[in-house]
Amino acid sequence: MSTKPCGNCNIKHASAELSGPQHLCKECRRTLPQSNCTFCLIDFYVIGQINKSKPACKKCSEYFNKFGEPKNCDWCKTPSAFKGSKCFQCKSAEEKYGKPGRCEGCKKQRLL
Repeated sequence: MSTKPCGNCNIKHASAELSGPQHLCKECRRTLPQSNCTFCLIDFYVIGQINKSKPACKKCSEYFNKFGEPKNCDWCKTPSAFKGSKCFQCKSAEEKYGKPGRCEGCKKQRLL
């Protein structure tokens, strides 16, 4: 059984006990506040200081520091296209499934 440190308290736990991309233990998940990322809209646990006007997950914070203010994604319209005209989720989906198609139900452009 492999062990890894918690992303917050650095206490080693079994890998199965750590959850999410931040690798947090159960105790830290209970005590840390949650927020929504301004850019990619995912929920994340706030570790350390956070910009209260634009809370951002670790990944988006790194991209913001590297590439600057993002543009709106051409497809999903979230403000998370740091590099290019598409966000990383839509770019990944395009590589897997191809370009988005038009939804027959609502007539909007959607990733299929």
